[in-house]
Amino acid sequence: MYFSKPYYELWCPVRTSPVDSKFSTDGHPIVIQNTLSLISEAGTVLNLLGLDGADPETSPQTVDGDVWRGGGIFLLGNEDTAPVAPLAIEYFVMDGLTLQGNRSRTGDWDVTDKGFWIQDSTVGRLSLVNGGIWGFKGELLYTGGEQVFTFLFMDNFYAHTTDGDVLNGTGCGSRFYISKSCRFGNGYQAMEGWGGSGGSFLGGVFYDCEKAGTLWGGIPSGISAAYNFPTRPADGVLPWCNLDIEIDNCGTWYPGPWLRGKVKLTDTNVAFDCGQYGFLSDIQLDLDLTADKTANAQIGIYGPPDLVTPLYEGSSDYQQPMADIQLRIRAGLTAEAAAAGISLDAPVTWSGIFSTTNPVDVRLESACLWLTPHSDPGWVNAPLVTLQNFAAAGYASAPLAAAPTLNTLNTALASHIALVADAAGDYICTLATSAATTGPSGATTVGVVPGQKVKIENSYPMTVTFTTDGNQKIPGGSLTLNPGDYAIFEYVTLWSLGSYWVVVQSQLS
Repeated sequence: MYFSKPYYELWCPVRTSPVDSKFSTDGHPIVIQNTLSLISEAGTVLNLLGLDGADPETSPQTVDGDVWRGGGIFLLGNEDTAPVAPLAIEYFVMDGLTLQGNRSRTGDWDVTDKGFWIQDSTVGRLSLVNGGIWGFKGELLYTGGEQVFTFLFMDNFYAHTTDGDVLNGTGCGSRFYISKSCRFGNGYQAMEGWGGSGGSFLGGVFYDCEKAGTLWGGIPSGISAAYNFPTRPADGVLPWCNLDIEIDNCGTWYPGPWLRGKVKLTDTNVAFDCGQYGFLSDIQLDLDLTADKTANAQIGIYGPPDLVTPLYEGSSDYQQPMADIQLRIRAGLTAEAAAAGISLDAPVTWSGIFSTTNPVDVRLESACLWLTPHSDPGWVNAPLVTLQNFAAAGYASAPLAAAPTLNTLNTALASHIALVADAAGDYICTLATSAATTGPSGATTVGVVPGQKVKIENSYPMTVTFTTDGNQKIPGGSLTLNPGDYAIFEYVTLWSLGSYWVVVQSQLS
């Protein structure tokens, strides 16, 4: 079907079916049930109004007391989420058209008002190019179900202005290619969904949303109480979802398993959170964080708090320690942020349990880092953090009492720790090496990550003597820092000799 004019106006028809009848076609302004291409010769806008031309923002329909707006394009394929042949919709193309919904972003999410809508039916290839979708109260691009399409291609396409998700469902059990020329923004949540069966690519820019949302490789788990649990396709293929995206001013992003690639973030936090998925593994990401208008340029890495946290309420399965994650991080400020006093003194924080069999490896460049490490022969409470070519912009201050403990196990520390006392004198500091946590059989001991380094500086007129709480490898059993001195300690495993804090670099007066 060809559109030769630049503008068409469509009125939503009457809806009589219940609003939750997902396969009913009445009340949708555009319904696709067969293979079709919609192609514009003039950059066409389809202006979608309500019943009898009413304003869909203020005058929606009601069905048995429930609001109905109808959305934009509704595709109804084979009413089965398993791929079957022949498909009623072998392919659908939308080229050069813009769906204009005219709704404002007010915070009122309406699930009856999705811009591009496929739900629990199966279609073939989808191609959305050279156009856009904007101004709906619900999800702008919605592909809900376990096998909604065989392949989705998007290029030079935009979606913006919604009270719901901008991009929802994504690959589900299939694959997609969304090019770097696409833009998604001005919504409640930027993205939500799966990378699919493997080989998917997500590019483009996500901007100005309350939340960046969730994204992970793999397919829906089929467990209603743990729908996000990492699940491979039945054929066992490694379901990588490849990324080259920008996320600007979108609250917090929650990446999941089987993601790899590059992500540039501005005024957006990142949380690797086992609580979202039950298990996090197989993540390989380069992350560039920039603080501009806010200090939202932080990364949190959160394993399960112990080894007995249920996968979901009533489950006999437990959340698993995070494993096999490699992150390379660069964090910085714009000149405007620096002038406004915005700080990135703590761009990375973490807590919980981490695997040592397939470790979590974080490399942070050009930033100052907070440290809270733990370790154990089978699991650890922190990833290994390596500092390269960095200049710390700030310090964590550790106030000293008569005999304080600098507990790298459960107290937030920084890559540089400036020791502060209320008065000059001689002080003793202890570097902790062990702590207790809860395991399946009760209490267990965890410690510091082997290879972890921390720099401690005495910046006050006092003398500080360092010892450890057990195993130690400090010359003479202790190390004295006079005012202006510093020492870099590294926690190392010396095989049969055990694990120790070792001074690897120092400046002593």
